[in-house]
Amino acid sequence: MGLKMISLFFMISIVAAQPLETTVSSLYYYELDNSGFEELKDEKIIIRSSSTEDRIYRTMTHLLENDNNKITCIPKNVKVSFILMMHGYLELEFSEEILNYGGTMCEAGMLNQILATLFSIEEVEKITLYIQGHDNIFVEGAVVNEYTRDEWQERKCTIWQE
Repeated sequence: MGLKMISLFFMISIVAAQPLETTVSSLYYYELDNSGFEELKDEKIIIRSSSTEDRIYRTMTHLLENDNNKITCIPKNVKVSFILMMHGYLELEFSEEILNYGGTMCEAGMLNQILATLFSIEEVEKITLYIQGHDNIFVEGAVVNEYTRDEWQERKCTIWQE
């Protein structure tokens, strides 16, 4: 078992000993609008968690598992392998299955889903995404390195054409 996996297991073990708080999280998936175009929409879920890291882990697990068979650009079998949250800065590592896609549209759609979901958690102000066993460069060249909430707000305007 790798050091990061042990760290995640240790973090979850510590978190499990703390009392649970009920919060609402938003998962972002795609839906077809009236004209047949895909539109990013949120789905609210209830999360019982003991810390911000635990809430992020549980929220992302729901998004990645996609139990409701929503339209998603995220490949199957992706897992969160590491989370570190300090002073609003989130570092999150995905399993290498996140690289099982192709095309810039798919990459942009996947990153929009992930960023929308993570920035819906108010404590998250900045994000770096990693890929287990690889550089943090996605298939089509995107890098999410210290991506800020302000940058997300600008990107969001182009997605929702606000």
